[in-house]
Amino acid sequence: MHHDGTHWLLLSVGVGLMAGVLGISIFTYQEYQVWTPLQDWYFNEYSLAHNFPTQRGNYWLLTKTDRAGHRSVAGSSDVVPDTRGHLIPFNLSQQARQQGAVQLNLETVHYSSAQIEQILREKVFAGQSTYDLIRPSWVSSLGFFVAGLLFVIIRDRVHQRRHKDEETRLKGPEMVTVKDFNRRTDADGLSFLTTEKKKVLRIPRSLESSHIMIMGDTGAGKTTSLTAVREAAEREGYQVVGLAPTSRAAHKLGESGIDSHTLQRELIRSEAPNDGQKRLFVIDESSLASTKQMNEFFHRLQSPDRVLLVGDTRQHEAVESGRP
Repeated sequence: MHHDGTHWLLLSVGVGLMAGVLGISIFTYQEYQVWTPLQDWYFNEYSLAHNFPTQRGNYWLLTKTDRAGHRSVAGSSDVVPDTRGHLIPFNLSQQARQQGAVQLNLETVHYSSAQIEQILREKVFAGQSTYDLIRPSWVSSLGFFVAGLLFVIIRDRVHQRRHKDEETRLKGPEMVTVKDFNRRTDADGLSFLTTEKKKVLRIPRSLESSHIMIMGDTGAGKTTSLTAVREAAEREGYQVVGLAPTSRAAHKLGESGIDSHTLQRELIRSEAPNDGQKRLFVIDESSLASTKQMNEFFHRLQSPDRVLLVGDTRQHEAVESGRP
């Protein structure tokens, strides 16, 4: 649970960082592609006047002078950038000169923050507040963050559900080639000839003393493959006994050459002889057997006995009480 919490926190921080980068990118795009050069030059002063109100302060203000000597605040259409490194980074535009402007001035004015904000809003920023200017960037950033956070939450819920499901159900088998199976298990025990280019599948000798289950869909060839199982087991000295919950399944199992009868018949017999003979019990259609039957059967086994369960988890449930 601690690991999941840390993982969720890291994903949330990652989403937050990406949202921040998106907001900065949009702000930068506005600064260089949307705002006028004069708006970009004034933005810091405009923002400070709005966020830090004062009764009186010193501010820079660009003004233009006409032929009659009258001065007025220069707007965005009155100036063009000057890249020659002068104190005033602008020149009068052709439009301003045609309208009678003859000189551009940089003045230090003494206004309250509210006054300078009002002047810049009307003359430079076309009525837009600082909130209006940064809205595209922070709205996009917030939207991305909310959407990303929802994605993280949904992804985390799905992950937890899958993890919970995996804890409560048997994992399905992994499909591997004969070569991979032999390599992974370092198999050196019972061998079976397969249809995969006549390759030999081996079971590790260490697993020969364990019970084994074969799972597969209906028609996958589980029963047919038992012929190879029988031959390999008999070569190792095992007496192979076939069992099944129904007479039909027992008859089908017998087609593989295994002496077979029903599980019920086996259970009503007297205790199995303790003669030292190794026996391999093959229970076909094992998913149809009840828990009660299987419990009784396993308690009757002798020390050298081994069991091979064959079945399909999608078959019908057991007829008797005790779901398998």
